[in-house]
Amino acid sequence: MDTTTTSTPRAAWSVLEFCKRYSLSKGTVFAMMREGKITRIKAGRRSLIPVESAEAWWQSLQMAG
Repeated sequence: MDTTTTSTPRAAWSVLEFCKRYSLSKGTVFAMMREGKITRIKAGRRSLIPVESAEAWWQSLQMAG
């Protein structure tokens, strides 16, 4: 019997997860969404941040600084 598990790569983070990962406040993250710095996906009332958008934002900060 094969007991190995395959994990599916994560597609998006919740706003709270993004805040914790990058040490940002929710207000800052929502402002970044309004300014178009990161992409938001709405799932009902939830806002999700695609992993690709978060990584692109992070890379842009590293390139600028």
